[in-house]
Parts: sequence; structure tokens; C-alpha cells
Amino acid sequence: MPRHRPITDFSAIFRELQHENARVVAIVGGALLDNILTTAILARMRPISSTMQEDLFEGYGPLSTFSAKADVGYALGLYEEDVRKDLRTLNRIRNKFAHDL
Repeated sequence: MPRHRPITDFSAIFRELQHENARVVAIVGGALLDNILTTAILARMRPISSTMQEDLFEGYGPLSTFSAKADVGYALGLYEEDVRKDLRTLNRIRNKFAHDL
């Protein structure tokens, strides 16, 4: 069974976020994008075990960060350079909200 669980009910997440402050929206939105990137990258890969998914996408794995996924998604042809830049910008915004008091 695959380790990664793609998000499928976006409308419920969006409804919930309508009532949250900007900090929550940035952090949860970043997590949502991270999940979408992981799903897209896994879709381009050959089937891999849940152990290999963990090795690649968790802890200190090469695809454990949002920015790594944004770059690899671009390298795999999932989107163009402008989208990669936008993803990197969104990641910086998310990190500001998550790490700065």
C-alpha cells in the first residue's frame, strides 16, 4: 500500500480556510501544495514501495522539502519555469508565517 495519501476533498479544505487568519491559510495552503507536488511527482515515477517513498519524501530524504519538490516537478516537465518560481515564492511566504513570530 502506498505511503503517500493524496488529498481528494479540496472543497472541504477551502471551506475551512475561509474562516481562518492569513497565518493558518499560508501554512495549511503550503501543506496542501506540498501534498499536490508529492502526488504529481509520484505519478511520474515508476511504482515504488512505501519504504522507498519514505526514504525519498520524509526526514532527510532528497524530496523531503517543498523547494526540492518544486524543482524536481519542473525538471520532470510537470510545469514551466514561471510556475516553479511561483511555488518557490509561496514556499518563502509559508516559511515566514511558520517560523517568524
